[in-house]
Amino acid sequence: MGVGFALSAYAQIDEPGLRSRYGAPDSNGIFTATQAIALKADYGTKGQVCKLEFSSGLASKQDEALAELIPLSMRGKEIGKMVAIAGRLSLRTTEYEQIIVNESQIGGERTGLTVTFGIEGCPPLRRLSK
Repeated sequence: MGVGFALSAYAQIDEPGLRSRYGAPDSNGIFTATQAIALKADYGTKGQVCKLEFSSGLASKQDEALAELIPLSMRGKEIGKMVAIAGRLSLRTTEYEQIIVNESQIGGERTGLTVTFGIEGCPPLRRLSK
């Protein structure tokens, strides 16, 4: 299954691209990627997606949707990883040249997946290291 819209070399996605792939969002701005996956986008000054939040679905289905939207070749080189744990809660961060992927878990079960884009018109990425 191919991506229904073009991504730049800098992993840029915009609202028309999401609409062409998933249809119109609901009244809360949430796109339905599949029956099991929902996406919410925050936009930058030029209409590009600055952050994508996968708010539901199985981790494997979220990973599939992420791989379709932003393949590894569009993310840039992997720069580093970090895991923060507090009791049953954890946050796993994977930093790439163009994006940062955050995965939250409770008791080992994924509760959320967020992708932040480091492109012009978006807030600067909060890098693990400088």
